[in-house]
Amino acid sequence: MLSILALCHLSHPRFWLQELLCSASLYWIPFVILGLMLAVWRVLHRRRVSLLLVFAIITQLYLVGRVGGLLLPYIYQQSSYVTKASATTDLSIFFSQVDFASEGLAVLQQVIREKAPALVILLGSHTELNLAERALANFPSKLRTPETGARGILILSQIPFEDSPRDNLGHDALPGVYLRLVMPGGMRTAMGVVDLLPAISPEAFSRSKITSRRLATLMRYGKEPRIVVGGFEATPFSPIVSMYSRQVGLRSARNNMKDLFLYRTIDNTFVSKQIAVERFSTISGVSRQHRSFLMVLRISSGIIPSVGSPSS
Repeated sequence: MLSILALCHLSHPRFWLQELLCSASLYWIPFVILGLMLAVWRVLHRRRVSLLLVFAIITQLYLVGRVGGLLLPYIYQQSSYVTKASATTDLSIFFSQVDFASEGLAVLQQVIREKAPALVILLGSHTELNLAERALANFPSKLRTPETGARGILILSQIPFEDSPRDNLGHDALPGVYLRLVMPGGMRTAMGVVDLLPAISPEAFSRSKITSRRLATLMRYGKEPRIVVGGFEATPFSPIVSMYSRQVGLRSARNNMKDLFLYRTIDNTFVSKQIAVERFSTISGVSRQHRSFLMVLRISSGIIPSVGSPSS
């Protein structure tokens, strides 16, 4: 078991099976902790230490710390932040999958009319994206990925985009978008949107990994505020998901799909340290299988943790 966990988390995933093992590793943590406790008890009980026991204890402590660090943002929400910068801008975002429920399109129109988000991000089949695009026609800025694959991304915005957004991040017709929003006052905010696949085959794993890596590379060295939104189809222990926190330095804004005690990253948002999560709420009725969410982000040029809150 230790060898399998090490294979998951000590190297970049090269195979789809490794990605699946990483995603499932949460459920092995109790056994790793139990093994650690038994090893320590054995040392204390026999008052004798072997090199094998020392190695097992050190390895288990490392793995518990490594995987536990990934788990923390998903059981303790980091939302208590205050801004120091004089200039801040609120950005409201609505995100949803558009595998419409029976009244899903009507619910979508009602939510957009009542909540009036500045940005609407929709993922799904091109047929249903066409319905949503016609129903939500009053947005001045629009970006739609090419209809070359089964699914696509539609972004509707009250905020203008900087010239030449990139909609070619996706590998082999897997949709992915990178753009920069021109916020009031001229401040730029980088945004990435992806629609990844579950790692159920080598092909699906390869397509998701390449798309996610392309976006992470664009985001990694940016100095402006950064937001990544999308459908990730994996748990937080998936390296395809955790690359945004490990490599790019983003943190989970919130997680809206709860499985047992874990908020899964099926649909989620990751933000940089200049962005505070003011509000986050889930909305049912638009999608058959997913919960949509509406969030308000406060974007500033500088941000520090408030007293008693976790650091970013």
